Amino acid sequence: MAMRGFPGVTVGFPSGGACPANVDWSTMNTNWVIWATGELRLDTASFALFFTPDGGARGLQAKPLGCLQKAVPMQCALPGEGRSFVATTNDQVHGAVRLGFSRQADEDAFLAIAQAAEAANCSRFSGRRTSMCASAANIEASERADELAMHIREQHRDKWLPLVCAGCELYGPQPGGDPQIEVLLGRGAVVLLDPKELNRVGNFEIAFYDESSPNPVLRMPIGSRTSVMLQPQDNTVERLSVARRMSARPAGAGVAYDFTSNGTDVFAFSFDDDIIGDSFARDLTVRVKLAALSQKTWRGKQAVAGLQGELDAMRSRGIFATIRRWCAQVLLVCSILLAMHGVTLYMAEPERPLGDLAQKAMSDAFNFAALATTTVQDAGARVCQMTARSVSTADLQRCTTLLDSYEIRDCVVGLVENRNTSYAGLGGFGDLGGISESISNVAGFGSFSTSF
Repeated sequence: MAMRGFPGVTVGFPSGGACPANVDWSTMNTNWVIWATGELRLDTASFALFFTPDGGARGLQAKPLGCLQKAVPMQCALPGEGRSFVATTNDQVHGAVRLGFSRQADEDAFLAIAQAAEAANCSRFSGRRTSMCASAANIEASERADELAMHIREQHRDKWLPLVCAGCELYGPQPGGDPQIEVLLGRGAVVLLDPKELNRVGNFEIAFYDESSPNPVLRMPIGSRTSVMLQPQDNTVERLSVARRMSARPAGAGVAYDFTSNGTDVFAFSFDDDIIGDSFARDLTVRVKLAALSQKTWRGKQAVAGLQGELDAMRSRGIFATIRRWCAQVLLVCSILLAMHGVTLYMAEPERPLGDLAQKAMSDAFNFAALATTTVQDAGARVCQMTARSVSTADLQRCTTLLDSYEIRDCVVGLVENRNTSYAGLGGFGDLGGISESISNVAGFGSFSTSF
């Protein structure tokens, strides 16, 4: 602890026992009972007062006077004494103490520390003040919190009703300095912002508004990497947020939470009221889990969409899809060729009616299709003859048109012999001699019938 000593300080208490609360000591005429003169020691971190009488006067020992909350200069002082102050502390018995200093430098130093204590303690714990803090200050702090909440709601009309947690201090890395040093960034309210979207989760945000600034000091998104954790009660890592909370509050008073949005920068929210702090942590945790679930669902939908695309690609490469594409391409080529043929006919005979040209083009197309069909059939027959040693249908039909049965037999025998001669070296495909013999028998039967 950083202790400051003030020698030659006179300590007195108001006569009549416990002093009334919420009193303006600078204007009230109060009778003071001088207790002792000695050394006053003041802890600049916790503002704790300790008084040690000089030389063990009256057998008195060192006495703690509580934590300093504020100090008010007195209008008059005792003869031979410098300026005196009425110090208000959190002591339950002696909440008001008269302190008289013997040196001007000690007066100025004590007054500066008292002003810091009043700003850090009395205005800080509006919800947990003792009877020695003025009720007017409580009302003023409550009004400031209400005004700040109304300002926040006005600033975020595009959101659902913001959840405002007042009575909060924000600690974080030193701006523009060493990120390892934790400093006080502001005092005001932390806000949870929810988007006005009914069909999807949307983006949750957290913001901090200082009492002296209309704009947010901090504003960050709430995502799956956001974490909130109860701050430890010990100050082994020498953090300012822990030190101030442990020194300025009684054991178990207030609560603080460590917060990080991206896993790197760590901030601390220190609340005056445990209930408000716990409610903030609960609501923030719900939003973090909802954001993580939303992100997981979105990733699942993306994976399903990717698999569906791969499945469609596989289907498009199947045999039926390929045949459909080929047919469509053939029809497209035929349509283009038909159109080009029609243009050619028109350029050759421009005086001819368009109807006749179209009919001519369609007739040529049908003739071409018939020729292509015949060509394909002939090609198929040739392939069958080459692979299965068969006789083409056209050749057989030509043989059947002959009138004489002997001519029919000679034609068929000639076809078979030609096939046998062409594929004599292939073997293994069967012999067409049986067909020749059968045709010969048919021809003999026909000759017999004719002679008969």
